[in-house]
Amino acid sequence: MWENITILPNITSTAVNATDMVIKKNSLQSNSKYILFLIVTSREGTEGFAALEFETAGAPHSGHCEPSISEGVALKTEFSFKCFGWKDKSRPITYEFRLGDDPLSYGRSSKSASTVLPAGQPADDFKLEINIIIKNNVGVAVVETLFVKVNNPSYFIDYFSHLHYNVNARQFQASLQFLPEIA
Repeated sequence: MWENITILPNITSTAVNATDMVIKKNSLQSNSKYILFLIVTSREGTEGFAALEFETAGAPHSGHCEPSISEGVALKTEFSFKCFGWKDKSRPITYEFRLGDDPLSYGRSSKSASTVLPAGQPADDFKLEINIIIKNNVGVAVVETLFVKVNNPSYFIDYFSHLHYNVNARQFQASLQFLPEIA
């Protein structure tokens, strides 16, 4: 079903008498088909027209992402992130893995490089926001947001110290080395 849409000045960024037309970003719906009709009349009254059919790109869809592990220790536990099932007509798809706004890895691989992360803030329950930008070949993107809990090593000392009152601090600190293997 076609719907007539009049091209208003807020849709294009070119003058009426320009030899080309630039459509402003986000003026058209994504993943939609359009026909652009151009009707001209010369000074002598001769009319002509042209039509151009095109389709706007849609965002990647039908996928999800997940962390290799949901909780770890700052600067010790290695995290990686993997995406599954993303589809798009405009291939290839690229994946940008970010800690907030800071890049962790980028490329065509749907799996990030392994990395250690800093501790989250106690006020945020030590959770860090991982943003994964899934982008198609024409630049249309979707953002998947994950959260991982990255504890400060001292968090474990505070948390477990009441359970191990007969273990001295040096022995307890040494036992923390085994936590990533247990988790």
